[in-house]
Amino acid sequence: MYACGYCHLPEGFGRTENADLAGMPFEYLQRQVQEMKSGARKLVDARFVPGAYMLTAIRQTSDADADDAVKYFSGLKYTKHVRVLEATNVPHFRANGYLYISDHEGPTEALGQRIIEGPDDVNAFEKRDPRTRFTAYVPVGSIARGAALASGNRDAGQACAICHGEGLKGGPLGPPIAGRFPTGLFRQLYAFQSGTRNGSQAILMKPIVTKLTQPEMIDLAAYVGSLEP
Repeated sequence: MYACGYCHLPEGFGRTENADLAGMPFEYLQRQVQEMKSGARKLVDARFVPGAYMLTAIRQTSDADADDAVKYFSGLKYTKHVRVLEATNVPHFRANGYLYISDHEGPTEALGQRIIEGPDDVNAFEKRDPRTRFTAYVPVGSIARGAALASGNRDAGQACAICHGEGLKGGPLGPPIAGRFPTGLFRQLYAFQSGTRNGSQAILMKPIVTKLTQPEMIDLAAYVGSLEP
């Protein structure tokens, strides 16, 4: 069984294929652990191996050990490691496992309605260097559109800050999400909408994401990821 720090890093900053845990509230992380163990949280996609590793690992971990890990990660300070850039075209890239690597060896490629996110230094990433910086390319205009959506500017919309607090830095009901990995943010929105993420607090998110299109989820992820934590 892998140690928590192998994927999420000992500093809790996480990587593009998993979650950044540093600074998340103890109660929030504890609830996620319990919901993974109970089956309320499922794989967002059967092909997503990192998620499968997480579910396997947590089911093999005792409640006491899980609580110790949660206490540790919740006590860390989160530092933003990703820059969010709007772009029409992106540097030539290749898929490597669950991230994109820009190799700059070919022509640029149209971004379209996607998020292309990966490490700036692949060698540092593979060595799990916590100083690794990441770049997330997002569609032009997505940050502004995401800001409008986050403010509740849509039919039956609700401002994200009601639960996630001012600046989306954490509130009484929602965890801090500002400045986190856009691909990770998108995965959670998609998981809520697809029903693979359930639990006691998930019911608060489901009405918000029900009518969101995937481009709108990309816009929200781009905006939230662009904020300072």
